[in-house]
Amino acid sequence: MTRINTLFSKGLLALCCALLSACASFSDYTTAANQGDMAFIDSYLAEGGAVDERDGMGYTALHRAAQSGRLAVVTRLLDAGANPNVEMGESQENALIAAAGASANSADMVAALLRSGGDPNQANAFGKTPLWAAVSMNNVEAARQLMDAGADPDVQVTGYTPLMLAAHNKYSELVRLLLVRGADVEAVSNGVVAGYNALYFGVERRNWNQKSGWQSATRLGPVAASHRGVNGVNEAFLHSEQQKVVDMLLAAGSDPNISGKWTPLTRAARQGADAGVVESLLLAGAEADKKTPDDYSALYLAAGWNRDEQVGLLLAAGADVNLGNDNEFETALFNAANNGHIGPVKRLLAAGANVELADTEGFTPLYLASYEGYAEVVRLLLAAGANTDTRNGKGDWSPLQTAAEKGHTDVVRELVAAGADVNQRSKRGSTAVYFAAKSGKKAAGDIIKMLVVAGADVNARCDGYYALHIAADNGYYDTVKTLLSLGANPNLRDKDNESALDIAMRHGYKNTTAYIQQYGGQTNSYKKSNSGDMFGKIFATVAIGAIAGSADIPIENSLDVMGAAVGDIWVDDGKGTRLAQMQQQVAQGTYQIKDPALRRLAETRVQLEQQNREIQQQVAAYNAEQKRRQEEQRAQIAMKQAQYAEQKAAYEQRQREASVARQEAARAAEQARREAEQRRREQQAQQQAQQQQEAAQAREREAAKRAAEAARPKPRSGSINSGRMNTAEKANCDCEGTLTKQNFSVGACQVASLKVAYEVSHFFGEPLVKGDYKWQKGGAEDDCLPSDFTLWLKIQNGDAFGYVEIDPAIPRAGQVSFSGTASSPDWDSFICGYQGGTRTACFDAETAKTLYKQGRVVGFEVSHQ
Repeated sequence: MTRINTLFSKGLLALCCALLSACASFSDYTTAANQGDMAFIDSYLAEGGAVDERDGMGYTALHRAAQSGRLAVVTRLLDAGANPNVEMGESQENALIAAAGASANSADMVAALLRSGGDPNQANAFGKTPLWAAVSMNNVEAARQLMDAGADPDVQVTGYTPLMLAAHNKYSELVRLLLVRGADVEAVSNGVVAGYNALYFGVERRNWNQKSGWQSATRLGPVAASHRGVNGVNEAFLHSEQQKVVDMLLAAGSDPNISGKWTPLTRAARQGADAGVVESLLLAGAEADKKTPDDYSALYLAAGWNRDEQVGLLLAAGADVNLGNDNEFETALFNAANNGHIGPVKRLLAAGANVELADTEGFTPLYLASYEGYAEVVRLLLAAGANTDTRNGKGDWSPLQTAAEKGHTDVVRELVAAGADVNQRSKRGSTAVYFAAKSGKKAAGDIIKMLVVAGADVNARCDGYYALHIAADNGYYDTVKTLLSLGANPNLRDKDNESALDIAMRHGYKNTTAYIQQYGGQTNSYKKSNSGDMFGKIFATVAIGAIAGSADIPIENSLDVMGAAVGDIWVDDGKGTRLAQMQQQVAQGTYQIKDPALRRLAETRVQLEQQNREIQQQVAAYNAEQKRRQEEQRAQIAMKQAQYAEQKAAYEQRQREASVARQEAARAAEQARREAEQRRREQQAQQQAQQQQEAAQAREREAAKRAAEAARPKPRSGSINSGRMNTAEKANCDCEGTLTKQNFSVGACQVASLKVAYEVSHFFGEPLVKGDYKWQKGGAEDDCLPSDFTLWLKIQNGDAFGYVEIDPAIPRAGQVSFSGTASSPDWDSFICGYQGGTRTACFDAETAKTLYKQGRVVGFEVSHQ
């Protein structure tokens, strides 16, 4: 029954595999190994199956078991003589590589494979070694056992050493183990990322996510599940591991200035390594100003990526604060200002960064911060003395002009308060008012108001056009209202000889047209298609009081808006002052300004002056602190270098010792492999001898069987003249006589009837016969049966007849009748060619089986030997 169940299980598994197309490459044997089915493995081996038989993919059961972490199966297969060094599959990988990289039971499987002669340095088709596999999955104990057995820690796989892989994945325990075992810290990669040592890979953080740790397989290899994270706990763990890895590699003498394309320091600055990592590199002698191939320094990168603490460390280490790249000459301050990073900007300014250094296109840090709208950065740059009126880029744009165009109100306020020239013109003659008017920004009104209060000419002609005209042309109604309220002349003509009213009417802007008319706007060139002047000359009554109130102009001093002297402003005492005077008076608390935008402007100027004084104090304090820190750092570097020298000497001594130990381990491992190979050959020889003996015994049994067949009497229906009949219990039944097909008639023993009925059924493809046999001695309770009675089924195939023996279930004495299942036909006993005493045609046993299943049994014969 166990055999039947096993067959059923295998059949069901085969059906599932066929349906899912998932197991096509596995054999039953390798599937059992993969699933840890020890019962099947034992049965397979007991039946003489080859222990190293391969499946459809070319893998053995040993490899499948090692790959899935089945320690018990691995041990059983090795005991059965499995070869641990067989190269399998497309990758030509051995079982030791699979075990070393397994996620379960790796160390124990590696130990078992090594004891059985596994080669710790045997690589697959891609150069992958067992040690590389162990390191890739952070299997520390497996790696230790492999190196104990002589695994070379410096063999490169696709251009990288195991130490590089461990450093890259931040496996600090493995880094420590590899260093103790003498791994070369100065080995240089020659893979896709070429020219780097393990230190560089320890600093590198590709595939690193600041929120969720390692996200995917790295360039060098897979990342163990323990290092893949989804929360801050794993991130903190990885930061800690990176610091350990970097410190160990530096202590072992790794060069911090190695440069394939990047140095460890520039990579740390770019990818945001912890400040501790940057400090370790600097203390170990990393050159602070060494650049990348793109010509960027570590300071430039740290400033641009908002690494505030790293910027401080680099400056303290003597990084050149004004070092620019050769292509664009962008400095660290340029990069920090362009990205709005306040912390780095403060540190760079305190370190004396030149605020006026422009890039090769002529853009200054102040211009870029103004363009992006970083008001706080603008304030810091202004306080450090940045020139507000520089000309930038091809258009000679000023910081104020770009801030006005972008709608950055806070930036405009800072620049105006710092005294920026509000009437400065670009190369094409445009002013800040003009840029604000054409921008269409929501803040344009407040910006224009600040500019005009600061003395901007609202009627400045800009490349043949005016601010009012450009606002009217674009339909910016609110901007038109602001410009008119601040004194824009609606009747000025642009280079196309159009007034603002002409433009508004041409576009059909009804509200804008009506508002310009309120300020006395007239048409100049606009003509209705069929009738001359559309409106003619229009005179409007201007609501001076309302306009004056909205512009902070007192009622008693209302002016003709079209002719207002915009160089003056009015505060609530009715006295006109210049902007500087107003700011001074506001600072003294003498005056209050109604308009919030103007009030902020005055306050900003006061704050800017205060911040300027603070910046100067910070610069002085920084210079003193910088001098102190540099002296302190020089002492730290000297001490650290002495420590590193001592540690490197110890490391080199460990390397020498490890080299000797590796050689000894390699010799011992080689001896163990030879002994294991000898044991395997002896075991194979024993198995071969046993198989030969079993084959000889099988041949003897077959010969004996054939002899017995030859001696077996042919079935006949003739009478048996004599014979002793015994019960199943061997009780004597003194009956002798004739046995026929219909009944027994033997002296005093009359057998009443002989009934044979058959029924063919199938069980797992094997035919069976059910028969009813009734034997009864005449007038007696006991049955009398011949002890060697045989029943034959008669099968007809045309005019040919054949006979197959079945073993009837003989009832015990005392039973009147019996009904049971006879054993299956013994097809080895099949004979043919007889019908009674007549010769007939013959057919083979396979044909007889088919006929038998079809119910072609035509009778039975009995024989008694």
